Amino acid sequence: MNRSDDVVAATLARLERRKVLVVGDLILDRYVSGEVPRISPEAPVPVVHVRTEEERAGGAANVAANLASLRARPLLAGVCGRDAAGRTLREKVRAAGVPIGGIRVDPRRPTVEKTRILARHQQMLRVDREEVVPIDGATEAKLVAWLAALRGQVDSVVLSDYAKGLLTPAIVAAACRLDAEVLVDPKGRDFARYRGAHGITPNAAEAEAATGCDTSTVDGCRKAARRLIDQVGLRWVVITRGPQGIYFLTAEGAEGDVPTRARTVFDVTGAGDTVIAVLALARGAGLPLAQGVLLANAAAGIVVEKLGAATVTPAELGSALAHGFSTSARVTTRKGAAALAQRLRAEGRRVVLTNGCFDLVHAGHVQTLEFARSQGDALLVAVNDDASVRRAKGEGRPVQELAARLRVLASLACVDAAFPFAEDTPDKVVRQIAPDVLVKGEDWKDKGVVGRELIEKRGGRVVLAPIVEGHSTSRILERIAASRAARDARASAGTSP
Repeated sequence: MNRSDDVVAATLARLERRKVLVVGDLILDRYVSGEVPRISPEAPVPVVHVRTEEERAGGAANVAANLASLRARPLLAGVCGRDAAGRTLREKVRAAGVPIGGIRVDPRRPTVEKTRILARHQQMLRVDREEVVPIDGATEAKLVAWLAALRGQVDSVVLSDYAKGLLTPAIVAAACRLDAEVLVDPKGRDFARYRGAHGITPNAAEAEAATGCDTSTVDGCRKAARRLIDQVGLRWVVITRGPQGIYFLTAEGAEGDVPTRARTVFDVTGAGDTVIAVLALARGAGLPLAQGVLLANAAAGIVVEKLGAATVTPAELGSALAHGFSTSARVTTRKGAAALAQRLRAEGRRVVLTNGCFDLVHAGHVQTLEFARSQGDALLVAVNDDASVRRAKGEGRPVQELAARLRVLASLACVDAAFPFAEDTPDKVVRQIAPDVLVKGEDWKDKGVVGRELIEKRGGRVVLAPIVEGHSTSRILERIAASRAARDARASAGTSP
């Protein structure tokens, strides 16, 4: 581990176990994914053939889930309905590692639900089920009392406002009396109702609506942030600017404009949740605002490549911080690859699997892997461990140990994840990953592709990739050996190279 890695590891360690309270609107997010094989004969609309449905904790619950994913100790306060959606929401919150003791049930209002219809991971339609009514007095009083008991016991507080009626003046005031820094992810135009909080994180559009300042430029963001600091009595303002990065300004005049890293944006849903979760962790750990913004910016760059309300792990954040963007996070275990495949399928993405030794990665390997990736939306590569390579190729192989082979493969743009397996055939791997497409080289045409029957039974495909003539690890090693023998012969004869 180099000095940069040491610094990153030490920073992430400071974030762990911090107790962060999240108060806000709870939402059950539902994702319905499928294919669009035709247009309806009843109306000019696409017909979605549903393949998967997934439910996640959204809104303030996604902020808490991000904190749990980063090994913090989140607490969550909010309200759901006494309905099936409310029961599911509490289950999802608990499954994310977040206690549900602060969630109150209000029988007067249904649980807020957002259902997104997706085809080939593109959002086609969103259906909202909600009835925004103020929480009743009894529920509000219980929440205020629950919050009051936490005074002096949390490192920071997040107010996550999705404009669903939870953040009443009494609840905001109670959250601001906990002797901890209070951060707000706001909604609406009237930010004065958050008075008592210390910092606020609007996006550019929200900051512009609240102040009337054009936030398309850094100068405009500066004016908007200063106006908010003066009007609301804040210590700092952080404005998220999408692909333009993040701007921040403190009451003392310290400012920064952090550019986003160029990435493949998949879905910006929930990116603001990640920003405020990481920022709250950083501030709770005593880190300067500028450092917190850098952490939050890196985390947001990771989650926008995932579908829907997503979270970031310490390993992902560590890689992004240490190397700008490190592909080392693409090296995983078989269990991790199976979980990734499950998530990708839930997002409506076609998972491709291939396998091999990949001892010395050459142009033939690269062409095969690029071909494999073209057959779907994500490519997972199973790599024989050292012992299985020896059994297949003989003593002296592999030339490169497993860790090196995995790391090289993970660095290729066409590879989404690389992981090891120990068996002589990939049968168990195919069963565990359950890909939509299995790719092997054409040289397997007459050998029988392991896993074909399982894949085709599930409605998937087995595709044979064209072989690139003249490229193989064995031939490379033979040329190396011949070159060495010729050099030794010249040396023995006393001739120059």
